[in-house]
Amino acid sequence: MFKRIALLLTLALATPLVAIGPTSAHAATSNDDFIITRVHTTKPLVFITIENGDEVTSAAASMLYGLPHTNFVTGLMINRHRRFFHTDWARGATFGNHARSHVDLSKLSYLNQRREICSGRNIVSNFSGSQPILLRLPFWRYNSNTIKAAKACNVSHIVFWNTWVDSTGIHRYSTGSIQRGDIIRLHYTSNLASELKTLLAELDKLGLHTGYLEDHLR
Repeated sequence: MFKRIALLLTLALATPLVAIGPTSAHAATSNDDFIITRVHTTKPLVFITIENGDEVTSAAASMLYGLPHTNFVTGLMINRHRRFFHTDWARGATFGNHARSHVDLSKLSYLNQRREICSGRNIVSNFSGSQPILLRLPFWRYNSNTIKAAKACNVSHIVFWNTWVDSTGIHRYSTGSIQRGDIIRLHYTSNLASELKTLLAELDKLGLHTGYLEDHLR
């Protein structure tokens, strides 16, 4: 019994965390890398990504109609708000993988990480008819087993971000205004419509447009 516990502790300590939060993962990357924070493009494009949240609203649905964006929502959230996301998908949204449930993958074994990621992929695939190739990590934490599990579930890129929008405004990890190739993160909350309004006004001022991540990441 005690020998088995000691072995489990040794294995756990042997799998180091590669990132413990969003800021530690935001290093300069290229499209050839598995983990990315922005897209290298010569076109005046940015990429809107929307994660899990506590609310989906009709105001947000109206703002998103015809606006290229990628949803990174869990399989459980898709099932909970199936009508909303089916409408969003029918209007042109794409769906990445955010795992089955919003759990810290870095705390799970390799097999359980693979189960979470592949299950999230399957729910999106069954829902939309298209298998997601992009993964956004719940809680933005990962370790070496996460990378291995993601690749086993046919993930082409783990997608972080370098710009985000919340109720206090637009923020970037780098200095200066939004740049082409930026990946922008928002959440499904009661503030999403107003945050999108703020973001789109800024993009219009900068002469930037929104594109689909999947068109640039393969």
